[in-house]
Amino acid sequence: MKDSKDIVTEIQRWSLNDGDGIRTTVFLKGCPLRCAWCHNPETHAMNPELTYKRDACVSCGKCVEVCPQNALRLSDKGVLVDRSFCDACGICGEGCKSKALSITGRIMTTEEVMDIIEKDSVFYRASGGGVTFSGGEPTIQREFMESLLDECQAMGIDTAIETAMHFRWEDVEPMLGKVDMMFADIKHMDSAQHEKWTGVGNEAILENLKRASALGKEIVIRIPLVEGVNDTDKNIRDTVDFIKENLSVKGVELLPYHNLARDKYESLNKSFSEELLRPSKERIEEIKKAFSKNGIKTVSFA
Repeated sequence: MKDSKDIVTEIQRWSLNDGDGIRTTVFLKGCPLRCAWCHNPETHAMNPELTYKRDACVSCGKCVEVCPQNALRLSDKGVLVDRSFCDACGICGEGCKSKALSITGRIMTTEEVMDIIEKDSVFYRASGGGVTFSGGEPTIQREFMESLLDECQAMGIDTAIETAMHFRWEDVEPMLGKVDMMFADIKHMDSAQHEKWTGVGNEAILENLKRASALGKEIVIRIPLVEGVNDTDKNIRDTVDFIKENLSVKGVELLPYHNLARDKYESLNKSFSEELLRPSKERIEEIKKAFSKNGIKTVSFA
């Protein structure tokens, strides 16, 4: 085994929504985009981070006492974290009986990740499942990803990747060649709007989608749907046209916006976009029909 290591946010076993069959989803940390609707803010930074759940805190003050960096302070609003001092050592969370403090993200080796993946290998084979690498943006950790993909291939485990497609093609093409299936995002067809809502334009993303399709891989397009952002008639029509003219895809998955990540943002002292809304059920059905009448299989997740 060619052992490598990098930072993992979470490993979720028995996942049923990230590809065929029963799967293990490995969430890697780090992402170059800052989508306003992102529901995984804990995957943005490529380093471990301290999370604080105020509702769980009993304000005992023990974490303040043991913090070696003096990064914590007890107030009438609970524990305040000075992240300019916090180095995510985790000492404060070790003695937190209420589990209000914890670290998200840890360095893991290829061997450690594969040990977890292998536990369910019998279920992958029985169900037609496998492993899905997600994030964040898993293509950032290229050496680690290639090491994991090599091990999965050697064991005959099916692999999938979830990616926003924002990368230099020549850097990532060798990795994509080792993946069995791709979940690729199309967030907006207008580059200026894409940059407004995600922080980057979409020119490289759309070109990478074309190149990925030419590899002959099984591709599912995922579209996060946000009312007034990318659910307009024009954007949906442009998306349909782009897929029909440039891609060969298994289908499209519509992911309507939800605000369930608010607590995650608060735990990391990050601002949450309160103005974003979920499209109505009627609008989601209209969008599904726009794809299906053009021969594109579409499903919507609640």
